[in-house]
Amino acid sequence: MGQFDALVGDRGIKRVDELIVHARSKGGLLAKAIEMKGHEDGYSFDVYMKFVEQSIAARYPAQLNPLKGQVKLTELKEENGWLADNESWTSGFTHIAPYQEYQKDKKTASWLLNKDMAFVYRSMATHFNPLQIKIKEFDRTFNPNVDPRTIRT
Repeated sequence: MGQFDALVGDRGIKRVDELIVHARSKGGLLAKAIEMKGHEDGYSFDVYMKFVEQSIAARYPAQLNPLKGQVKLTELKEENGWLADNESWTSGFTHIAPYQEYQKDKKTASWLLNKDMAFVYRSMATHFNPLQIKIKEFDRTFNPNVDPRTIRT
């Protein structure tokens, strides 16, 4: 989400916070990302594509071939992931830790797939976004409307 997104505003951010707490309390494996932007694509799109790439690698058994029959995906376990402190997001340097080492309430933290995704996530949350991601076959979406007050559809 964009912190300055005029379409959802503060109400939308509060709803996402509520959703995260509710879903995580029931074992949901998800994370929130709020960028210093409006409604346009931001770094979260790049992180999402990296997440898709990592998720396929984590869940799809490499030795199986779907052309030869049904493939059972590998189950993700909460305790194998990493956690991010949602309260530290606005500090400019989000706190992340392996699930077992996380000291705060695990059910209110954002859940991250693995160490790689945890560091990518923290890079996105760091002020001035020092993040550079390149994924083969995907170009970054160009949006000339980078002023958070400007929304074009």
